[in-house]
Amino acid sequence: KAVNRKVVLSSVPARAPWVESAVMAAGFFLLLYAAYSPALTNPLVDKIHALHAATFLSMAFLIGSLSRFWPDAFNPLKPYRQTLGVLGVLSAAAHVFMVYVPLGWNPSGWTLVFGAFVFVLFLVMAVTSNHAAVQKLGYPLWKRIHLLGYFALLLLAVHFVLAETKKGVFSLSPVESAVLALVVVTLLARAAVFLAGHPMRQSYDAHFGSKRVSF
Repeated sequence: KAVNRKVVLSSVPARAPWVESAVMAAGFFLLLYAAYSPALTNPLVDKIHALHAATFLSMAFLIGSLSRFWPDAFNPLKPYRQTLGVLGVLSAAAHVFMVYVPLGWNPSGWTLVFGAFVFVLFLVMAVTSNHAAVQKLGYPLWKRIHLLGYFALLLLAVHFVLAETKKGVFSLSPVESAVLALVVVTLLARAAVFLAGHPMRQSYDAHFGSKRVSF
């Protein structure tokens, strides 16, 4: 006889893929390191942290948007959103540390203002990317806070352009062009979700795929 199988969402959170994400982060960091070596200076190491942060933060957002259009392909990647986002913020923190000490690049004016504001927004998101924050803030407020991430990503793109504009000339290396393109694609993907009329997610678990599926 055929056995009927029913999908049940368990209340037990799935293991966040911290180890896999950390290995991926280390590998990408070394790839960037190799791209800029052997002439590494403090400003270049600072830039590597910045590129690393922009890439991982964009990936965390992009997975969410793409899962709306291709759920079978991207829903399994949703547990990575939290880990990629937090690791991206850690790289951003290293970038900020090198700027303010200063050990590396020393920005000023609007470049510094946009960068500081972006970091604060992403830091708030990283600190609240957990069930405890949802329970304390309530899902509606938590959701509004995390929607600011897309605004932060837009400001990050502006910060990127300002940082790479020297004496009125905007110039990027191939690696920098690829990272900026990823940021722009992520923003466009979110715009596509909005234009397609996809409903807002209604739970923390829907964002991060943090519930196991059992049969």
